[in-house]
Parts: sequence; structure tokens; C-alpha cells
Amino acid sequence: MSEDVASRFAATWRESKARLRESGFRPRRNLGQNFLTDGRVAARILEAAAAEGKWRTLEIGTGPGTLTRVLADLPGDVVTFEIDPRIAEVAAEALSGLESVHQILGDCLAGKHRLAEPLLEAIREGAARYEGRVRVVANLPYSIAAPLILGLLEAEICPRRLIVMVQREVAERLMAAPGGKEYGALSVLCQWLALVERVVEVPPDRFWPAPEVRSTVLRLEPRSGGADDRAHYRAYKSMVQSGFRQRRKMLTSVWRGLSSVGASLEALGKDARARIESLTPEEQWTLCASVASANPGGATQKTP
Repeated sequence: MSEDVASRFAATWRESKARLRESGFRPRRNLGQNFLTDGRVAARILEAAAAEGKWRTLEIGTGPGTLTRVLADLPGDVVTFEIDPRIAEVAAEALSGLESVHQILGDCLAGKHRLAEPLLEAIREGAARYEGRVRVVANLPYSIAAPLILGLLEAEICPRRLIVMVQREVAERLMAAPGGKEYGALSVLCQWLALVERVVEVPPDRFWPAPEVRSTVLRLEPRSGGADDRAHYRAYKSMVQSGFRQRRKMLTSVWRGLSSVGASLEALGKDARARIESLTPEEQWTLCASVASANPGGATQKTP
């Protein structure tokens, strides 16, 4: 199957590149327009996305429609989002005749940290039609990768699977372990909400035009219950973010306005002088729950 996908993707890319040249299209760096050209990577993405039954596939970043045509082979339908009207026209030609593919022109973010309503509606509609089976496949520019991934994982109706291509720097932050310099609030929140695993590394020469950095394809499988307790999760997120804003300070100092921080750390078997960067996401969840229960109504408001 993978060889067939790779060969079909390669043929489709040749057609797409010809269309781009004919249209006079020039990629824009500010939109992160680096289009995948390697069929073997496309096959790995398809393998990571594949699952039994019919699914709604949400593609973020249609580009010239090359990967979209491969995704259309999966059972179910594809809703693909593109922010650039210039390339959306090129993609429309490539995707004509594919009844299972629906194009939407627009941004997937409404502001810096909020998902746009058309994306949320596509998730809701897909979840209703396919009994919750919604997945996301995306090649994300650096500027929107973190807020979009976290926003999807925090959504009231969360996609069941995310296959995302991001700059390797972002991937390292998402997968970082406690104690490392890449470990931060994004690492903690995403790892609490989902199982994050590496699918494949992608060098710059697998794109047109070639970016200056390497990319990584990740698969995120949301955990059940991660954000179900909305009030607790809001307090957790607030405390985690405040902790990492002063990551080199002891938590008893960072959260000095809250009671029982030292006692809660000791109950976890940790030194009362511990810093947030030394704790796993699970330990931070337990710690935040303990501190929040000792400070009812105040954990979110009193953290700096």
C-alpha cells in the first residue's frame, strides 16, 4: 500500500507543480508555504492517520491539494482548510470531481489562542456524522503550531487523532522530558492531554521550496478525561503556565500566595524546594489538585 501511495503522490505532485508554475504562484514565507514533495513521507502520514471505519478528516493547509487527494482515498470525507485564496484556486482544479472533499477558505484560528468557528463546526459535524471519528492532518507553520495543537486538544469535542508536521524545534518541545531545556508549559499540557509520538523526520529537501529547518511528523492520541474536568483543567493550566514563567524558582516561591504548596510537594515525595521543570505532567496534575483543594476558588486568581 505504501509504495502505491508514494507513487500516486509523486505523480500528483508533478501535476500540482505544473499548475503552480502556470498560475505564476510564488510561496509566501509568512504563511509557512513549504509543500511536501516526497511520496514516501506522504505514505507514512497516511499510515499514521489510517483507522477502521469511516472518519471525518480535517486537513489544515490544503496547499496545492496533493496530499488532499491521497487523504480522499480514506473512508469517510475530507474537509480541507486553506488561508491563501491564490493556492486555493489551484487546489480547486486538482480536487475537482472528488465528491468526498470539501474546501473551506479561511483561517483556522480566530485570534492567537482561539479556534475559528468554521473549524469547530467541521469537528462537531464530523463527530455527529461519524460517531466521534474525527482526525486532523496538518502541515503547520511555526507561528500557529503550538496554539492550534493545544486548542484542538482542549476543544470540547476533541478530534480522536492528530497527525501534524511541525518544525523539529516544536516537536522537541512537545515531546520533551522533565529537566530538559525544551521542557515547558506546552510539553506538560500536551502530554497531559495526549500521547505524543514521533512518526518520521523530514529533511528540508523533501519540500518545495526547501525550508531552512528540519521537520517532524507527530501523532497525538488524546487521552480520555484529560480536560473533562474543565474547572480543574483551567486551574492546572494557569498554575503550570505561571510555574514555567519562573521555571528556575522554587514552586513555594512562585506560588507564594497559595497555602500548602510545600506540604503538597512532600506528599508527592518531592523536596519542598522543587522547581516545576523537575515534575512530570502527572505529578503536576496531582500537585495542582492538592493545592487547588487547599485554596478553594483561589488557585487560578492567585498565581502570578
